Amino acid sequence: MRARVIAGRVLALVALAASLFCTGPAWSVTVQEVQALESRYNELYAEKKYLEAVPVAEQLADRVKKLLGPKHPTYTAVRQTLAHAYNNAAIASQKDGALPEAEKNFKRALELREQAYPANHPETAQSYDNLGTIDFLLGRYQDALTMHSKALAIRQKVAGLDPVSLSDSFHNLGGDYWMLARYGDAEQSFGKALAIREERLGPADPKIANTLSSIGLVYQVAGRFAEADKVLSRSLAMREQLLGPDHPDVANSLNNLGHGYWLEGRYTEAEAAHLRALAIREKTFGPNHSSVAESLLNLGNVYFYLSRHADAETRLRRALAIEESINPNQRSVALTLQSLAGVYEDLGSQPDAEALRLRGLAIMEKLFGRDHPEIATNLTALAANYIAQKRFAEAEPLLSRALAIREKTLGADNPETALLMEQLIARKRALFADDERIIGTWELTRTEDGTNLSADARAPHSLPRDPL
Repeated sequence: MRARVIAGRVLALVALAASLFCTGPAWSVTVQEVQALESRYNELYAEKKYLEAVPVAEQLADRVKKLLGPKHPTYTAVRQTLAHAYNNAAIASQKDGALPEAEKNFKRALELREQAYPANHPETAQSYDNLGTIDFLLGRYQDALTMHSKALAIRQKVAGLDPVSLSDSFHNLGGDYWMLARYGDAEQSFGKALAIREERLGPADPKIANTLSSIGLVYQVAGRFAEADKVLSRSLAMREQLLGPDHPDVANSLNNLGHGYWLEGRYTEAEAAHLRALAIREKTFGPNHSSVAESLLNLGNVYFYLSRHADAETRLRRALAIEESINPNQRSVALTLQSLAGVYEDLGSQPDAEALRLRGLAIMEKLFGRDHPEIATNLTALAANYIAQKRFAEAEPLLSRALAIREKTLGADNPETALLMEQLIARKRALFADDERIIGTWELTRTEDGTNLSADARAPHSLPRDPL
Protein backbone atom coordinates (compact mmCIF):
# COMPACT_ATOMS: atom_id res chain seq x y z
CA MET A 1 0.00 0.00 0.00
CA ARG A 2 1.10 3.52 -0.64
CA ALA A 3 0.47 5.99 2.14
CA ARG A 4 0.81 9.40 0.59
CA VAL A 5 0.26 11.35 -2.60
CA ILE A 6 3.94 12.00 -3.34
CA ALA A 7 4.09 14.58 -0.58
CA GLY A 8 4.77 18.13 -1.69
CA ARG A 9 5.04 17.41 -5.41
CA VAL A 10 1.42 18.14 -6.24
CA LEU A 11 1.34 21.36 -4.28
CA ALA A 12 4.66 22.58 -5.60
CA LEU A 13 3.60 22.15 -9.22
CA VAL A 14 0.19 23.65 -8.60
CA ALA A 15 1.81 26.65 -6.96
CA LEU A 16 4.19 27.02 -9.91
CA ALA A 17 1.29 26.93 -12.33
CA ALA A 18 -0.45 29.59 -10.31
CA SER A 19 2.57 31.94 -10.36
CA LEU A 20 3.15 31.52 -14.10
CA PHE A 21 -0.32 31.57 -15.51
CA CYS A 22 -2.60 33.39 -13.14
CA THR A 23 -2.60 36.56 -11.09
CA GLY A 24 -6.11 36.39 -9.64
CA PRO A 25 -7.16 35.11 -6.22
CA ALA A 26 -8.98 32.06 -7.66
CA TRP A 27 -5.74 30.14 -8.08
CA SER A 28 -4.75 30.71 -4.48
CA VAL A 29 -8.05 29.31 -3.29
CA THR A 30 -7.65 26.26 -5.57
CA VAL A 31 -4.19 25.56 -4.26
CA GLN A 32 -5.54 25.65 -0.73
CA GLU A 33 -8.32 23.28 -1.74
CA VAL A 34 -5.81 20.81 -3.21
CA GLN A 35 -3.70 21.09 -0.09
CA ALA A 36 -6.70 20.38 2.11
CA LEU A 37 -7.70 17.36 0.02
CA GLU A 38 -4.18 15.94 0.06
CA SER A 39 -3.94 16.39 3.83
CA ARG A 40 -7.35 14.83 4.36
CA TYR A 41 -6.45 11.79 2.21
CA ASN A 42 -3.24 11.25 4.16
CA GLU A 43 -5.10 11.52 7.46
CA LEU A 44 -7.66 8.91 6.41
CA TYR A 45 -4.92 6.60 5.21
CA ALA A 46 -3.01 6.95 8.47
CA GLU A 47 -6.23 6.04 10.31
CA LYS A 48 -6.74 3.04 7.98
CA LYS A 49 -10.08 4.43 6.82
CA TYR A 50 -9.51 3.20 3.29
CA LEU A 51 -13.13 3.25 2.14
CA GLU A 52 -13.53 6.88 3.23
CA ALA A 53 -10.28 7.81 1.50
CA VAL A 54 -11.52 6.86 -1.99
CA PRO A 55 -13.90 9.82 -2.61
CA VAL A 56 -11.26 12.21 -1.26
CA ALA A 57 -8.72 10.78 -3.68
CA GLU A 58 -11.26 11.15 -6.51
CA GLN A 59 -11.78 14.81 -5.65
CA LEU A 60 -8.05 15.39 -5.49
CA ALA A 61 -7.52 13.85 -8.93
CA ASP A 62 -10.34 15.95 -10.36
CA ARG A 63 -8.88 19.22 -8.98
CA VAL A 64 -5.37 18.47 -10.22
CA LYS A 65 -6.72 17.60 -13.67
CA LYS A 66 -8.49 20.95 -13.88
CA LEU A 67 -5.38 22.82 -12.79
CA LEU A 68 -2.69 21.05 -14.79
CA GLY A 69 -4.51 19.17 -17.54
CA PRO A 70 -4.94 15.44 -18.21
CA LYS A 71 -1.48 14.98 -19.77
CA HIS A 72 0.55 16.49 -16.97
CA PRO A 73 2.83 13.99 -15.17
CA THR A 74 1.54 15.13 -11.79
CA TYR A 75 -2.00 14.21 -12.80
CA THR A 76 -0.69 10.77 -13.82
CA ALA A 77 0.97 10.42 -10.42
CA VAL A 78 -2.26 11.35 -8.65
CA ARG A 79 -4.19 8.79 -10.70
CA GLN A 80 -1.67 6.16 -9.65
CA THR A 81 -2.38 7.11 -6.06
CA LEU A 82 -6.10 6.94 -6.80
CA ALA A 83 -5.59 3.37 -8.03
CA HIS A 84 -3.88 2.57 -4.74
CA ALA A 85 -6.82 4.07 -2.88
CA TYR A 86 -9.27 1.79 -4.69
CA ASN A 87 -6.97 -1.18 -4.15
CA ASN A 88 -6.73 -0.50 -0.43
CA ALA A 89 -10.50 -0.07 -0.16
CA ALA A 90 -10.98 -3.38 -1.94
CA ILE A 91 -8.64 -5.15 0.46
CA ALA A 92 -10.59 -3.71 3.39
CA SER A 93 -13.88 -4.96 1.89
CA GLN A 94 -12.39 -8.38 1.24
CA LYS A 95 -11.26 -8.70 4.85
CA ASP A 96 -14.81 -7.84 5.93
CA GLY A 97 -16.22 -10.53 3.65
CA ALA A 98 -17.86 -7.98 1.31
CA LEU A 99 -16.59 -9.70 -1.83
CA PRO A 100 -18.83 -7.98 -4.44
CA GLU A 101 -17.75 -4.57 -3.16
CA ALA A 102 -14.14 -5.71 -3.14
CA GLU A 103 -14.44 -6.90 -6.73
CA LYS A 104 -15.88 -3.57 -7.86
CA ASN A 105 -13.01 -1.63 -6.30
CA PHE A 106 -10.34 -4.03 -7.58
CA LYS A 107 -11.75 -3.60 -11.10
CA ARG A 108 -11.56 0.18 -10.78
CA ALA A 109 -7.96 -0.09 -9.54
CA LEU A 110 -7.08 -2.25 -12.55
CA GLU A 111 -8.70 0.21 -14.95
CA LEU A 112 -6.73 3.11 -13.46
CA ARG A 113 -3.45 1.20 -13.44
CA GLU A 114 -3.78 0.19 -17.07
CA GLN A 115 -4.23 3.88 -17.90
CA ALA A 116 -1.61 5.35 -15.56
CA TYR A 117 1.24 2.82 -15.85
CA PRO A 118 3.21 1.54 -18.85
CA ALA A 119 2.30 -1.85 -20.34
CA ASN A 120 3.33 -4.93 -18.35
CA HIS A 121 3.80 -3.06 -15.08
CA PRO A 122 4.01 -4.95 -11.75
CA GLU A 123 1.15 -2.88 -10.30
CA THR A 124 -1.12 -4.07 -13.11
CA ALA A 125 -0.07 -7.65 -12.41
CA GLN A 126 -1.04 -7.14 -8.78
CA SER A 127 -4.51 -6.01 -9.83
CA TYR A 128 -5.00 -9.13 -11.96
CA ASP A 129 -3.88 -11.22 -8.99
CA ASN A 130 -6.33 -9.47 -6.70
CA LEU A 131 -9.25 -10.00 -9.07
CA GLY A 132 -8.25 -13.63 -9.50
CA THR A 133 -8.39 -14.09 -5.76
CA ILE A 134 -11.91 -12.64 -5.64
CA ASP A 135 -12.97 -14.98 -8.45
CA PHE A 136 -11.47 -17.85 -6.46
CA LEU A 137 -13.31 -16.91 -3.27
CA LEU A 138 -16.58 -16.61 -5.20
CA GLY A 139 -16.13 -20.06 -6.72
CA ARG A 140 -15.35 -18.84 -10.24
CA TYR A 141 -12.25 -20.98 -10.59
CA GLN A 142 -11.79 -20.83 -14.36
CA ASP A 143 -12.03 -17.02 -14.20
CA ALA A 144 -9.52 -17.05 -11.36
CA LEU A 145 -7.13 -19.11 -13.48
CA THR A 146 -7.46 -16.60 -16.32
CA MET A 147 -6.71 -13.62 -14.06
CA HIS A 148 -3.80 -15.28 -12.28
CA SER A 149 -2.35 -16.39 -15.62
CA LYS A 150 -2.43 -12.78 -16.84
CA ALA A 151 -0.59 -11.69 -13.71
CA LEU A 152 2.10 -14.32 -14.26
CA ALA A 153 2.48 -13.38 -17.94
CA ILE A 154 3.11 -9.74 -17.00
CA ARG A 155 5.57 -10.59 -14.24
CA GLN A 156 7.56 -12.86 -16.53
CA LYS A 157 8.13 -9.87 -18.85
CA VAL A 158 9.39 -7.49 -16.16
CA ALA A 159 13.18 -7.26 -16.19
CA GLY A 160 14.82 -7.54 -12.79
CA LEU A 161 11.59 -8.46 -11.01
CA ASP A 162 11.99 -10.00 -7.57
CA PRO A 163 11.45 -13.75 -8.09
CA VAL A 164 9.25 -13.79 -4.99
CA SER A 165 6.62 -11.98 -7.05
CA LEU A 166 6.71 -14.84 -9.53
CA SER A 167 6.23 -17.26 -6.66
CA ASP A 168 3.03 -15.40 -5.77
CA SER A 169 1.66 -16.11 -9.23
CA PHE A 170 2.69 -19.77 -9.15
CA HIS A 171 1.09 -20.17 -5.71
CA ASN A 172 -2.20 -18.65 -6.83
CA LEU A 173 -2.26 -20.72 -10.02
CA GLY A 174 -1.73 -23.83 -7.92
CA GLY A 175 -4.88 -23.05 -5.99
CA ASP A 176 -6.88 -22.56 -9.18
CA TYR A 177 -5.64 -25.83 -10.67
CA TRP A 178 -6.45 -27.64 -7.44
CA MET A 179 -10.05 -26.46 -7.45
CA LEU A 180 -10.37 -27.39 -11.13
CA ALA A 181 -9.14 -30.93 -10.31
CA ARG A 182 -5.95 -30.44 -12.31
CA TYR A 183 -3.94 -31.93 -9.48
CA GLY A 184 -0.74 -32.55 -11.41
CA ASP A 185 -0.67 -28.92 -12.54
CA ALA A 186 -1.44 -27.82 -8.99
CA GLU A 187 1.47 -29.78 -7.52
CA GLN A 188 3.81 -28.44 -10.19
CA SER A 189 2.78 -24.82 -9.60
CA PHE A 190 3.01 -25.09 -5.83
CA GLY A 191 6.38 -26.78 -6.20
CA LYS A 192 7.69 -23.85 -8.28
CA ALA A 193 6.41 -21.39 -5.70
CA LEU A 194 7.96 -23.32 -2.83
CA ALA A 195 11.35 -23.62 -4.53
CA ILE A 196 11.55 -19.86 -5.12
CA ARG A 197 10.37 -18.98 -1.63
CA GLU A 198 12.70 -21.31 0.20
CA GLU A 199 15.65 -20.02 -1.84
CA ARG A 200 14.78 -16.33 -1.45
CA LEU A 201 13.04 -16.08 1.92
CA GLY A 202 15.02 -18.46 4.09
CA PRO A 203 13.84 -21.47 6.09
CA ALA A 204 10.81 -19.81 7.72
CA ASP A 205 8.44 -17.26 6.22
CA PRO A 206 4.62 -16.89 6.10
CA LYS A 207 4.66 -17.35 2.34
CA ILE A 208 6.53 -20.64 2.69
CA ALA A 209 3.95 -21.77 5.23
CA ASN A 210 1.16 -20.87 2.78
CA THR A 211 2.58 -23.01 0.03
CA LEU A 212 3.39 -25.93 2.33
CA SER A 213 -0.22 -25.91 3.50
CA SER A 214 -1.50 -25.95 -0.06
CA ILE A 215 0.85 -28.73 -1.18
CA GLY A 216 -0.45 -30.76 1.74
CA LEU A 217 -3.94 -30.61 0.25
CA VAL A 218 -2.68 -31.90 -3.08
CA TYR A 219 -1.03 -34.82 -1.30
CA GLN A 220 -4.29 -35.56 0.52
CA VAL A 221 -6.23 -35.77 -2.73
CA ALA A 222 -3.63 -38.21 -4.06
CA GLY A 223 -3.88 -40.35 -0.92
CA ARG A 224 -0.29 -39.49 0.10
CA PHE A 225 -1.27 -38.95 3.72
CA ALA A 226 2.16 -39.34 5.32
CA GLU A 227 3.60 -36.67 3.04
CA ALA A 228 0.57 -34.46 3.65
CA ASP A 229 0.91 -34.73 7.45
CA LYS A 230 4.59 -33.86 7.22
CA VAL A 231 4.22 -30.65 5.20
CA LEU A 232 1.06 -29.55 7.01
CA SER A 233 2.66 -30.03 10.41
CA ARG A 234 5.66 -28.03 9.22
CA SER A 235 3.33 -25.28 8.00
CA LEU A 236 1.50 -25.20 11.33
CA ALA A 237 4.71 -25.02 13.39
CA MET A 238 6.06 -22.25 11.17
CA ARG A 239 2.91 -20.19 11.46
CA GLU A 240 2.69 -20.60 15.21
CA GLN A 241 6.31 -19.48 15.51
CA LEU A 242 6.02 -16.51 13.16
CA LEU A 243 2.45 -15.36 13.73
CA GLY A 244 1.44 -16.61 17.17
CA PRO A 245 -0.96 -19.39 18.17
CA ASP A 246 -4.18 -17.45 17.48
CA HIS A 247 -3.51 -16.13 13.98
CA PRO A 248 -6.08 -16.93 11.22
CA ASP A 249 -3.37 -18.63 9.15
CA VAL A 250 -2.79 -21.01 12.06
CA ALA A 251 -6.48 -21.85 11.80
CA ASN A 252 -5.98 -22.60 8.09
CA SER A 253 -3.22 -25.09 8.88
CA LEU A 254 -5.36 -26.69 11.59
CA ASN A 255 -8.25 -26.91 9.15
CA ASN A 256 -6.15 -28.72 6.58
CA LEU A 257 -4.58 -31.06 9.14
CA GLY A 258 -8.04 -31.82 10.49
CA HIS A 259 -9.26 -32.65 7.02
CA GLY A 260 -6.42 -35.11 6.57
CA TYR A 261 -7.16 -36.74 9.92
CA TRP A 262 -10.78 -37.05 8.87
CA LEU A 263 -9.85 -38.69 5.59
CA GLU A 264 -7.70 -41.18 7.50
CA GLY A 265 -10.49 -41.96 9.97
CA ARG A 266 -8.66 -40.26 12.88
CA TYR A 267 -11.80 -38.55 14.10
CA THR A 268 -10.72 -37.58 17.61
CA GLU A 269 -7.69 -35.75 16.23
CA ALA A 270 -9.80 -34.21 13.48
CA GLU A 271 -12.33 -32.88 16.00
CA ALA A 272 -9.60 -31.31 18.14
CA ALA A 273 -8.00 -29.59 15.15
CA HIS A 274 -11.30 -28.21 13.86
CA LEU A 275 -12.44 -27.03 17.30
CA ARG A 276 -9.24 -25.06 17.73
CA ALA A 277 -9.54 -23.61 14.21
CA LEU A 278 -13.15 -22.62 14.93
CA ALA A 279 -12.20 -20.84 18.16
CA ILE A 280 -9.51 -18.83 16.37
CA ARG A 281 -11.81 -17.87 13.53
CA GLU A 282 -14.71 -16.83 15.74
CA LYS A 283 -12.37 -14.72 17.85
CA THR A 284 -10.82 -13.09 14.78
CA PHE A 285 -13.77 -12.67 12.41
CA GLY A 286 -16.91 -12.95 14.53
CA PRO A 287 -19.62 -15.62 14.38
CA ASN A 288 -20.89 -15.09 10.82
CA HIS A 289 -17.76 -15.22 8.66
CA SER A 290 -17.31 -17.74 5.84
CA SER A 291 -14.22 -19.23 7.50
CA VAL A 292 -16.33 -19.90 10.61
CA ALA A 293 -18.84 -21.70 8.40
CA GLU A 294 -16.00 -23.77 6.95
CA SER A 295 -14.95 -24.96 10.41
CA LEU A 296 -18.57 -25.71 11.32
CA LEU A 297 -18.95 -27.79 8.16
CA ASN A 298 -15.81 -29.73 8.91
CA LEU A 299 -16.96 -30.39 12.47
CA GLY A 300 -20.33 -31.48 11.16
CA ASN A 301 -18.62 -34.03 8.94
CA VAL A 302 -16.57 -35.36 11.84
CA TYR A 303 -19.65 -35.71 14.05
CA PHE A 304 -21.52 -37.43 11.21
CA TYR A 305 -18.85 -40.14 11.05
CA LEU A 306 -18.99 -40.47 14.84
CA SER A 307 -22.79 -40.97 14.55
CA ARG A 308 -23.36 -37.83 16.63
CA HIS A 309 -26.20 -36.79 14.36
CA ALA A 310 -27.68 -34.02 16.51
CA ASP A 311 -24.27 -32.35 16.88
CA ALA A 312 -23.67 -32.72 13.15
CA GLU A 313 -27.02 -31.24 12.15
CA THR A 314 -26.60 -28.25 14.49
CA ARG A 315 -23.19 -27.35 13.06
CA LEU A 316 -24.22 -27.96 9.46
CA ARG A 317 -27.39 -25.86 9.69
CA ARG A 318 -25.45 -22.98 11.21
CA ALA A 319 -22.80 -23.28 8.48
CA LEU A 320 -25.49 -23.33 5.78
CA ALA A 321 -27.16 -20.18 7.14
CA ILE A 322 -23.86 -18.30 7.13
CA GLU A 323 -22.86 -19.36 3.62
CA GLU A 324 -26.30 -18.76 2.09
CA SER A 325 -26.29 -15.23 3.49
CA ILE A 326 -23.01 -14.59 1.63
CA ASN A 327 -23.72 -16.35 -1.68
CA PRO A 328 -26.37 -19.08 -2.06
CA ASN A 329 -24.74 -20.48 -5.20
CA GLN A 330 -21.18 -21.10 -4.02
CA ARG A 331 -19.31 -24.36 -3.55
CA SER A 332 -19.45 -24.23 0.24
CA VAL A 333 -23.26 -24.15 0.14
CA ALA A 334 -23.31 -27.24 -2.06
CA LEU A 335 -20.87 -29.05 0.24
CA THR A 336 -22.96 -28.23 3.28
CA LEU A 337 -26.15 -29.39 1.58
CA GLN A 338 -24.51 -32.70 0.73
CA SER A 339 -23.26 -33.20 4.28
CA LEU A 340 -26.66 -32.35 5.76
CA ALA A 341 -28.22 -34.83 3.35
CA GLY A 342 -25.93 -37.52 4.74
CA VAL A 343 -27.24 -36.85 8.24
CA TYR A 344 -30.86 -37.14 7.08
CA GLU A 345 -30.10 -40.37 5.22
CA ASP A 346 -28.57 -41.88 8.33
CA LEU A 347 -31.77 -40.97 10.15
CA GLY A 348 -33.93 -42.57 7.44
CA SER A 349 -35.19 -39.38 5.78
CA GLN A 350 -34.14 -40.24 2.21
CA PRO A 351 -36.67 -37.98 0.41
CA ASP A 352 -35.56 -34.93 2.39
CA ALA A 353 -31.95 -35.82 1.72
CA GLU A 354 -32.66 -36.29 -1.99
CA ALA A 355 -33.90 -32.70 -2.31
CA LEU A 356 -30.72 -31.41 -0.66
CA ARG A 357 -28.49 -33.55 -2.87
CA LEU A 358 -30.23 -32.41 -6.05
CA ARG A 359 -29.83 -28.78 -5.07
CA GLY A 360 -26.17 -29.29 -4.18
CA LEU A 361 -25.52 -31.10 -7.46
CA ALA A 362 -27.10 -28.26 -9.46
CA ILE A 363 -24.82 -25.72 -7.77
CA MET A 364 -21.73 -27.85 -8.44
CA GLU A 365 -22.58 -28.38 -12.11
CA LYS A 366 -23.07 -24.65 -12.55
CA LEU A 367 -19.67 -23.95 -10.98
CA PHE A 368 -17.59 -26.77 -12.46
CA GLY A 369 -19.41 -28.17 -15.46
CA ARG A 370 -20.32 -31.83 -15.78
CA ASP A 371 -16.93 -33.55 -15.59
CA HIS A 372 -15.35 -32.50 -12.27
CA PRO A 373 -14.45 -35.12 -9.62
CA GLU A 374 -16.70 -33.41 -7.09
CA ILE A 375 -19.61 -33.94 -9.50
CA ALA A 376 -18.75 -37.65 -9.50
CA THR A 377 -18.86 -37.71 -5.70
CA ASN A 378 -22.25 -35.99 -5.70
CA LEU A 379 -23.59 -38.40 -8.32
CA THR A 380 -22.42 -41.40 -6.31
CA ALA A 381 -24.11 -40.08 -3.17
CA LEU A 382 -27.35 -39.39 -5.05
CA ALA A 383 -27.27 -42.90 -6.51
CA ALA A 384 -26.89 -44.33 -3.00
CA ASN A 385 -29.95 -42.32 -1.97
CA TYR A 386 -31.98 -43.76 -4.86
CA ILE A 387 -30.85 -47.30 -4.04
CA ALA A 388 -31.94 -46.84 -0.44
CA GLN A 389 -35.35 -45.85 -1.86
CA LYS A 390 -35.23 -48.95 -4.16
CA ARG A 391 -35.15 -46.71 -7.24
CA PHE A 392 -32.49 -48.87 -8.90
CA ALA A 393 -33.11 -47.85 -12.49
CA GLU A 394 -32.45 -44.21 -11.61
CA ALA A 395 -29.27 -45.05 -9.71
CA GLU A 396 -27.39 -46.99 -12.40
CA PRO A 397 -26.92 -44.13 -14.93
CA LEU A 398 -25.65 -41.89 -12.14
CA LEU A 399 -23.03 -44.49 -11.21
CA SER A 400 -21.99 -44.96 -14.82
CA ARG A 401 -21.58 -41.22 -15.26
CA ALA A 402 -19.64 -40.93 -12.01
CA LEU A 403 -17.31 -43.73 -13.07
CA ALA A 404 -16.65 -42.07 -16.45
CA ILE A 405 -15.75 -38.82 -14.68
CA ARG A 406 -13.41 -40.57 -12.26
CA GLU A 407 -11.63 -42.46 -15.00
CA LYS A 408 -11.21 -39.28 -17.04
CA THR A 409 -9.97 -37.01 -14.26
CA LEU A 410 -8.24 -39.33 -11.77
CA GLY A 411 -7.33 -42.38 -13.84
CA ALA A 412 -8.45 -45.99 -13.72
CA ASP A 413 -5.96 -46.88 -10.97
CA ASN A 414 -7.16 -44.27 -8.47
CA PRO A 415 -8.63 -45.87 -5.28
CA GLU A 416 -11.92 -43.99 -5.65
CA THR A 417 -12.25 -45.11 -9.27
CA ALA A 418 -11.63 -48.74 -8.29
CA LEU A 419 -14.18 -48.60 -5.47
CA LEU A 420 -16.77 -47.04 -7.75
CA MET A 421 -16.18 -49.74 -10.38
CA GLU A 422 -16.74 -52.45 -7.76
CA GLN A 423 -19.99 -50.81 -6.68
CA LEU A 424 -21.22 -50.45 -10.26
CA ILE A 425 -20.48 -54.11 -11.04
CA ALA A 426 -22.26 -55.17 -7.86
CA ARG A 427 -25.24 -53.01 -8.78
CA LYS A 428 -25.54 -54.58 -12.21
CA ARG A 429 -25.34 -58.07 -10.72
CA ALA A 430 -28.07 -57.14 -8.27
CA LEU A 431 -30.31 -55.96 -11.09
CA PHE A 432 -30.10 -59.36 -12.73
CA ALA A 433 -30.49 -61.24 -9.46
CA ASP A 434 -33.11 -58.87 -8.03
CA ASP A 435 -30.98 -58.90 -4.86
CA GLU A 436 -31.79 -55.97 -2.63
CA ARG A 437 -28.93 -56.84 -0.30
CA ILE A 438 -26.80 -54.51 -2.45
CA ILE A 439 -28.32 -51.64 -0.49
CA GLY A 440 -26.04 -52.48 2.39
CA THR A 441 -22.87 -52.17 0.33
CA TRP A 442 -23.36 -48.45 0.08
CA GLU A 443 -21.96 -48.07 3.55
CA LEU A 444 -18.54 -49.00 2.05
CA THR A 445 -17.02 -45.55 2.01
CA ARG A 446 -13.77 -46.52 3.71
CA THR A 447 -10.88 -48.85 3.02
CA GLU A 448 -9.90 -51.60 5.44
CA ASP A 449 -7.43 -49.27 7.19
CA GLY A 450 -10.18 -46.75 7.89
CA THR A 451 -9.30 -44.24 5.18
CA ASN A 452 -12.37 -42.42 3.83
CA LEU A 453 -12.93 -42.71 0.08
CA SER A 454 -15.23 -40.49 -1.96
CA ALA A 455 -14.92 -38.00 0.87
CA ASP A 456 -12.87 -35.24 -0.73
CA ALA A 457 -15.95 -33.29 -1.78
CA ARG A 458 -17.64 -33.51 1.61
CA ALA A 459 -15.41 -31.03 3.41
CA PRO A 460 -13.90 -27.85 2.00
CA HIS A 461 -10.29 -26.87 2.43
CA SER A 462 -8.45 -23.63 3.03
CA LEU A 463 -6.15 -22.65 0.20
CA PRO A 464 -4.51 -19.62 1.81
CA ARG A 465 -3.99 -16.75 -0.56
CA ASP A 466 -0.89 -14.58 -0.42
CA PRO A 467 -1.25 -11.13 1.16
CA LEU A 468 -2.39 -8.66 -1.47
